[in-house]
Amino acid sequence: SSASGKAGKKSEFRYYKLHDSLYPSGVFDFDKTCLTVKASGTAKFVVSLERKKDSDTDKTFEFKAASSEERDQWVGVLQDIVRAKASNVFDLRFNTKKCYKKQSITAQEFIDTADNCDILLFRRHAFLCKMQRTLTSSEYDHVGMVVITEDDGERKVLLLESVYYDHGVRLLDLSDPESLRALVGSHTVLVYRKLTGVERDDAFIQDLSDAVSRVLHKKYGMNFLNFWRRSSSAKQVADDRKFHCAELVVKVYKMLGFVSDAKSSSRFLPGD
Repeated sequence: SSASGKAGKKSEFRYYKLHDSLYPSGVFDFDKTCLTVKASGTAKFVVSLERKKDSDTDKTFEFKAASSEERDQWVGVLQDIVRAKASNVFDLRFNTKKCYKKQSITAQEFIDTADNCDILLFRRHAFLCKMQRTLTSSEYDHVGMVVITEDDGERKVLLLESVYYDHGVRLLDLSDPESLRALVGSHTVLVYRKLTGVERDDAFIQDLSDAVSRVLHKKYGMNFLNFWRRSSSAKQVADDRKFHCAELVVKVYKMLGFVSDAKSSSRFLPGD
C-alpha cells in the first residue's frame, strides 16, 4: 500500500499510511538500522532493511510521493543520511524483529547511558510467562532495576532482580555486551526505561547501597494472599522476607522515597 513519509529528528524517517494520518505506522532509525534507498517506478521509492546478525528483519517498503520530482528529493535526502551513517557499527538491538516499527537501543548505548534505578521490563516467549501476562492483564512478565557500581575505577552496570529459580534476589552483571546479547536473546521484548527527575548525589548513592544490601540474596516468593494487603512499611525487611520481581523493585523505590507506603509492595506487577 502507498504511504507518505516524514523525516523526523535525530536521523529518523517516520512513515505514514495516508497523507493525513495523525500517527506514524512506524519509524526507521538510521543510527540503528541498515537501509538501502532507491527509486521505483513513477513517483515511488523503495526502502529496504538488510538482514543483520542476530536479526530476523529482512523487509522492503514502497512509498509513494506526490510527484517524480518529490520522489527524487526524498531519495536524495535519505541516501545522504544512509551514507553518513554507514560507518556506524552496532552489535545488538533490544527489539531486532521489528526495528522498523519502534525505536530501539543497542547494547553499547544501554551500557553507556544506564543509571541507578533505571528499569528493564521483559516479555518472554515461555508459555508460563504468557499465561502470567494473561492472568495479570500485564504487558510484561518480569522487571529488574539497574544498579551502577565502581570496581577499581571500572564502571559496572548491574541488574537487581528476583528470579524464581535458585538465585532469588541477585545482581546480574550486564557490563559486557555479550551478557546483554544473551539476555535479549531469551526474551521476546526487552524495554529500557530511564528514571528521570532524580538527583543521584552521594547521599542518594549511599541510600541505594543500603537498600540493595538489605534485599540482596533474599529468596524469591510470590504469595497471592499478599495482593490483598493494603499497605506496607518501607523500613521493614524481615529476615525471612521473599520477593517477586516487581515487589523487589517497588520495595527499593519505597526505601528511596519514590513510592508511597499506601500500597503494599506485593500488590505491584511488572506492568505497573
